Amino acid sequence: MLIPVKYHKRNYPAHIKPEIDEIAGHFDVPKISAPRAFSLHTEYSYGKRNMLSEILELFPVIRESQNQGVPKLWYSNEWALEFARFIKLLCNGAKPSIIEIHPPFSDYTESIDSFLNIYKKFEELVLEFFPDSKILIENRSGSIYKGGKFILSKGKELRELSESIVQMGLKLRITLDIPQLITAYGGPQAFDSNSILSFLNRQSVLQPMVDGIHFGVKKECLWKNCVTLRGFKLIF
Repeated sequence: MLIPVKYHKRNYPAHIKPEIDEIAGHFDVPKISAPRAFSLHTEYSYGKRNMLSEILELFPVIRESQNQGVPKLWYSNEWALEFARFIKLLCNGAKPSIIEIHPPFSDYTESIDSFLNIYKKFEELVLEFFPDSKILIENRSGSIYKGGKFILSKGKELRELSESIVQMGLKLRITLDIPQLITAYGGPQAFDSNSILSFLNRQSVLQPMVDGIHFGVKKECLWKNCVTLRGFKLIF
């Protein structure tokens, strides 16, 4: 079953009525308003942040963990614990149905396992605050960050992550961002309508770990093939 999420001011066809909102929760957001169920889209480190909100004044490790203004995600155990507390304060009593997080960069992260060893500190604490929330990590490709790349961009990295999540007994699951995945392999220009379908269906091995999916592909031929992706249980 595919549960649609309201994303900013973008509209679905008239017959589709999303009952959950995506709300920005990056590091420059001073507060959030959530009148109904929501998915909290946390810092994704594409570009620079001011890092000057009143909430962030309480979290010096997060504020200091940046490279020329671009936040370094999952920089340390202390960062992970501050991040959980930041989310609690940002939500101000509201309870997110989904907390969507994003991967760190390769220049300070040795491996996916080293990331997960830091992440698990966050999971333990944030689920104390929000025991009914799902935590999903989104694959990312592209940033103005200098020095490293996102460690979770391609299919092989998603597969390695999936195996490690199971081995470590974590509750973390995946949001598969199709446009980001396509970008990691050269962008839409690297595919035709047949090869994109084959490529996406090869990712069906991730099925047990995928609880969310992002479409947003602009080219009509890619969109039509994305929605025919076989083998996924799409719950978001």
